Amino acid sequence: MDNYLIVSKDLQETVATHPNIKEIYYDASGNHYFMKYPYVSDDKTKKELNGDYAVILEQHVQSRKDGKIYLLRSPVRNTKIVKTISREDILKAKATTLSLSGTSGLTPEEIEAVNKIRNRKN
Repeated sequence: MDNYLIVSKDLQETVATHPNIKEIYYDASGNHYFMKYPYVSDDKTKKELNGDYAVILEQHVQSRKDGKIYLLRSPVRNTKIVKTISREDILKAKATTLSLSGTSGLTPEEIEAVNKIRNRKN
């Protein structure tokens, strides 16, 4: 598993207690998601947007031209899925005691240092 992908004990517990979770999806920042949505751009000049995303915004818009209502879909770019990890690999991984909420800016080394401090016996 890649070094930037952090598996927290919280994530392992969630996956272990929900057998319906078969895969976990990661974006480039190392954030994890349980669902992904495919996106294909209608605009031929924006084919780099094609792929799977954790978040796709949907908006109903009424056309001024013909009065019809159209569904516009646009991906949230920083949630593009770059790695998929199986349930088995998540459960086998060495978990960190640090929950990932609010730590997306930390490097793996910084997270390890925080864990050492938290696990120190006083």
